[in-house]
Amino acid sequence: MLSFALKIVWFSLSLSGLLSCWVVLAAFSKVYESRWAPLLYCLACTLLQGVFCIGLAWQMNPFHMPPAFCIAQTLIIGFASFSLTGICGTLSFAASLFYWKPDDGVQHALRRILTWRNVYIIPLCAFPISCIAAQTTVILTLDAVHPTDGLHCDATNPSWARFLGYAGSPFIIAIPLFCFSGASIIHVLRKRRTAIQRPNPWDPTLGPFTTLRPRRTHYKDFRKYTSTPPIPRVLPSPSPSTQYVSAPGRAPINPGLSSPIFSARQFHLPFSPPPPEETESAAQQHSSHSPSLQDTDSIAISSLFPTFAPPSDTDILDDPSDPGPADFMNYLHFHDRWKEPSTSYRSRHDELEEEEHDDVSTIRWNHPLPEDDDHDGGNEWSSEYTEHESKHIFARDRHRRFDSTGRPQIDSFHNTPSPLPLSNGPPSRHDPSPLPCSLSHLWKMIIFQLSFLLVLLLACISALIDVIAQRDSPSPFGTHHIALLLTVWIPVILIGHIPVVRKNLRFW
Repeated sequence: MLSFALKIVWFSLSLSGLLSCWVVLAAFSKVYESRWAPLLYCLACTLLQGVFCIGLAWQMNPFHMPPAFCIAQTLIIGFASFSLTGICGTLSFAASLFYWKPDDGVQHALRRILTWRNVYIIPLCAFPISCIAAQTTVILTLDAVHPTDGLHCDATNPSWARFLGYAGSPFIIAIPLFCFSGASIIHVLRKRRTAIQRPNPWDPTLGPFTTLRPRRTHYKDFRKYTSTPPIPRVLPSPSPSTQYVSAPGRAPINPGLSSPIFSARQFHLPFSPPPPEETESAAQQHSSHSPSLQDTDSIAISSLFPTFAPPSDTDILDDPSDPGPADFMNYLHFHDRWKEPSTSYRSRHDELEEEEHDDVSTIRWNHPLPEDDDHDGGNEWSSEYTEHESKHIFARDRHRRFDSTGRPQIDSFHNTPSPLPLSNGPPSRHDPSPLPCSLSHLWKMIIFQLSFLLVLLLACISALIDVIAQRDSPSPFGTHHIALLLTVWIPVILIGHIPVVRKNLRFW
């Protein structure tokens, strides 16, 4: 006979686990806005643990229990086990499908798994009803329920009748689900390992250019690197008469960028360089003050600083005054007056728009924006490099809206939310879909599936051993009693450690 102290301990663990399961799953359903799965699971656990705890009225001794209660306890435990199997099997199957079709992100993973679908009626309703019908027929026909030493009543004569209850029928769903879940877990782990080994194209350390293929180092190249490098010479700066500067390097992506016209017009400052006389006098004065650093610093400066192409001699300004810093300040002045555009600025803007631009020197990126129902015109978000005669203006336009009259309606760039997702990469590159879940979320779902299979395995081990050993009476205490407690404590342990669920628990 089992000691009464063990029965009290099992009663306390069952009742406390049932209450904790209700609290944790209530917080879980509130966070993920899904009630059907937590509610059905709690109801099935209430049937299972409730009919077990009621046996304390007879000191959990099957010999003291009425025969009608013994039959009812056996059938209710079986039906609750079938219902829990259908619920856990449905969630495990949905999680496995999510591994094969990861369309959502981490925050939508559990919401997608918990979404109700009509096909779930088969494992949630049809499976428990068919199993309980078969078990009831066998128990009532063979009179299989007899009191034995243990914590609750069970079908003991014949002993194989238990395989129609919690010890055997759940494996109708568990075995195919175990194979499918194993294949899904292997698939997602292999996919994650491949994604970790593949470099991320959106790494901020990578530039917008394509990576060159690694080349094999020949012996002559190796000798070139091992030999003493020659002393570099100071390269003279290009003369003002140079039309453009060509540097060796990789070919540009845009074929238009390689034309001499565009090369002659790049890197112009908004003000003109100082006269040659002032530059020479400043250089002589600097060389007289620091003669020892002239050899070393000039090398670094010539190699590090870029060389800007001077303005073309053929371009003649209409304005007799030389362009200087005042032009750049005027550009900033007009840039700050976007919020309140004046008539003169609009007219100047219209003149610039009417000018005929060169196809090579004008680069424009237009992003399609969603249509706005409140305005008749379209939206334009552009960043353009515009040339107007000899003045080269680099303008980055803000989000502009035009009404039916053509008048620009300009909003603040910082106050208006962007309709497009901002990214550091060029618009032609697409971000590949990330993996569905982080590593912690992934392992929690995998552990949930494995724990469900573990409970089913524990429920059948004792019955299988009794049948193989051909015992006249089942074991008083077996692995199915441990599985009885795990059904309520596994959700508390796994789901209760989710941070968003733990924040919604009032007493923790």
